[in-house]
Amino acid sequence: MTDELFEDKLLHIKQHLYAFQKHSRNPWDYSVLELGTGWFPVIPVCLYMTGAREIITVDINPLMKKQNVKKTFKKIIEYYNNNKLHDFLGDIRQDRVEIIKKSLYSFNNVQINELLQELNIRYVVNDIRKISIRDNSIDLIISNNTFEHIKAEHLKDMLLSFKKFIVPGGVMSHFIDMTDHFAHIDKTITVYNFLKFSDKQWSLIDNRIQPQNRLRLPDYRLLYKNAGIDITEEINRDHDINIIKTIKLDSKFKTSPMEDIAVTHSQIISLI
Repeated sequence: MTDELFEDKLLHIKQHLYAFQKHSRNPWDYSVLELGTGWFPVIPVCLYMTGAREIITVDINPLMKKQNVKKTFKKIIEYYNNNKLHDFLGDIRQDRVEIIKKSLYSFNNVQINELLQELNIRYVVNDIRKISIRDNSIDLIISNNTFEHIKAEHLKDMLLSFKKFIVPGGVMSHFIDMTDHFAHIDKTITVYNFLKFSDKQWSLIDNRIQPQNRLRLPDYRLLYKNAGIDITEEINRDHDINIIKTIKLDSKFKTSPMEDIAVTHSQIISLI
């Protein structure tokens, strides 16, 4: 739990909340569904602090351990005490800060789910398409660099599930990292390196722990269209198209404009 990782998650929360407050018809009393809890529950805990009524956070793998929850609580309180948390989250409920502080004192005597239930957080380890969520019950659905690890056919099913879960007038906000994740640790390759391989070649290179589907922005737009979900706002990070021109792309990545193929990060927002 480095400051860099923590602040990156805080920035995601800030942008999710901005999108929600900008587009939602009821931005103050809200429930949240998060896809992809990960190792540290920074996002659900911080959403609780800003006033979320209920948070359901779902991951297909049990990555979150009890000590990671404790590290998350400590980091949040550290930033709160240093007056840095407000810069990212805006208004924070003092009564909920006190609940997190109190939880740290009783930490060793309770289980993860008990800790999180105190914060109105329901942690579920399962395929999100298989869990029980009441239709038209969720105001905000979010994910953070999760879509790129899910097969296209499964993503379509998930989007259809989200469409059922969300209330009319609810908002979806999803961050997608379309870079070659191997480039995060191997500085000799570019973020587009994996686009030079055929599907067969990539199946031999890709890893099962954190697979990458290699979908590009036009693929996501099509998935949304096929699921009957309009894209209300699309925020794409600046990128250098000259870098992708240094890669000999596989033929499957030559069917859309190069400017769209070159997009590396996007926040896709939908008002349902």
